[in-house]
Amino acid sequence: IWSRMLTSIGDHCGQRFIQTMDLYLQAVYRETFDRELGNIPTVDDYIKLRRDTSACKPSFVMLEYGCKIDLPDSVIEHPVMHELENAANDSVSWQNTHNLVIVLMYEKGIGYQAAIEQAADMVRDTIVRFETHRARLPSWGPELDEMAVTYIQGLQDWMIGNTYWSFETARYFGSDGAKTKKTLRVPLLPTKLQTLA
Repeated sequence: IWSRMLTSIGDHCGQRFIQTMDLYLQAVYRETFDRELGNIPTVDDYIKLRRDTSACKPSFVMLEYGCKIDLPDSVIEHPVMHELENAANDSVSWQNTHNLVIVLMYEKGIGYQAAIEQAADMVRDTIVRFETHRARLPSWGPELDEMAVTYIQGLQDWMIGNTYWSFETARYFGSDGAKTKKTLRVPLLPTKLQTLA
């Protein structure tokens, strides 16, 4: 991918791709290490790490690259843009992980269903966060504003696209995606009883 991108990627975008891939690889290593040790992070630590293990950050750079824009660091690093990216990342990565539910159960001392409901509330809140920050977007001038709007539209499309993809593929719900989308109910498999050897 990188060798193909090199022929046409902008300087800012290229550096961001390298940096975000590095963050992703470091975070995946840490997650693997924590899993091996049986460490359960706090909700705040989980959120910070998940933003990197999700691979959304390098994917968002690919979005920028695919739209043939190269936003300067001053735009991408603006606090409002940063919060828009976080909201999109959280929306995408929290929808497809059971780990958030486990972390909430552990930290809050709540049951499975309560943790699922809290996680669902957190996912819904990502949309409110996204729209709140979009309304606060500053102006960088006509050319940069147009690029920023294109990028932000891509983030929004990613959020809803991930939701549609989750129901339309067999990854999460098997052949019951349409039914699950309609009922918003997921039948759980029975708990397996472990026998002592």
